[in-house]
Amino acid sequence: MARGPRGPVREGTAAGVEGSHTGGRQVNDVVVGSQAAAASQRRQAQQGAAASARIGQATRLAAAKATEAREIAKEVARARKQGTALVQASLERLQTAERSWDKHVDDGGVVIDGYPTEDQVLTYMATMSRSRQRMCLAQRGRRRKG
Repeated sequence: MARGPRGPVREGTAAGVEGSHTGGRQVNDVVVGSQAAAASQRRQAQQGAAASARIGQATRLAAAKATEAREIAKEVARARKQGTALVQASLERLQTAERSWDKHVDDGGVVIDGYPTEDQVLTYMATMSRSRQRMCLAQRGRRRKG
């Protein structure tokens, strides 16, 4: 039996005591564990906690990705809806412009071979501008002079 700073030390005898480590020792009725066994248990506990944290982190990341995917899908649907409305409005404006051009050509007796000339387009624009101006003034209740 060896002698320690606190009294006699019995090596390897603490293994039979409840809660003791293998390789532990007993000093004056106090069980002192093995440093190697304690370090091993500490590493195992830390690894278990780290693994648990990784699993929790993976679960949170998966949930965040699913939420992000749903939000992206909603945003795409909203953009498609707005885009469809913008395309529809553009098509309506184009159809109105085409009807107006066709009316100008029919009413004015303009002959177009292939593409309209610059003078024909400028004449159309001036005519439409004047007619729009007259309509706006008529809505306000004023007559245009000249």
